Amino acid sequence: MIGGIPIGGVCLYVGEVAQVSDTANPAWPKPNAQDSTGAPVVTDGVGAAALLEAQGWMVCDGRALRAASYPQLYAALGTIHGNGGQDGMFQLPDLRGVFVRGVDNGSGADPDLGNRLQPSGEGAYSGVGSLQLDAFHTHTHTYARPKQALTSDQTGSAYSVSDENEQTSDLEPQAAVSQNETRPRNVAAYYIIRYT
Repeated sequence: MIGGIPIGGVCLYVGEVAQVSDTANPAWPKPNAQDSTGAPVVTDGVGAAALLEAQGWMVCDGRALRAASYPQLYAALGTIHGNGGQDGMFQLPDLRGVFVRGVDNGSGADPDLGNRLQPSGEGAYSGVGSLQLDAFHTHTHTYARPKQALTSDQTGSAYSVSDENEQTSDLEPQAAVSQNETRPRNVAAYYIIRYT
């Protein structure tokens, strides 16, 4: 364990990161030098973004890795997040564009626990790494509606109806700021996972 964060521990990272290649086990070039503590020092114009993996962190982007190349991380994750369709491989969690929710673990705080899925989106599974699809809480609205309609064929007459009846109706959500999702205010960040 380095810096008090266990291998497989996930943190937020709000800096820029270098793009990851499409090949398994991508590794950024090691820095040219180290300071007195052994930390990487940039000497060739490579930005800190490119040093993220050299410092023992990877973005949680669902990429497949060779278990033999990352034995400690594989021991922590196993194939909970998939194996990339190949033996001897495992996948990082894919946390891009999603909110993370703590595992219910018997608390009762996740009322739809039974509807959670495997990270692939297939098959029931409610443990760590499980996926929960979009949902909108069922609700009703109450409004007042007159019990009867009054009409008159005489001009210059006005009628007031104050006898009201409470009505309840299920409503479909209407378009608001976004028709694509219901969400809290948020800030974009990377989830990164320690692998060494």
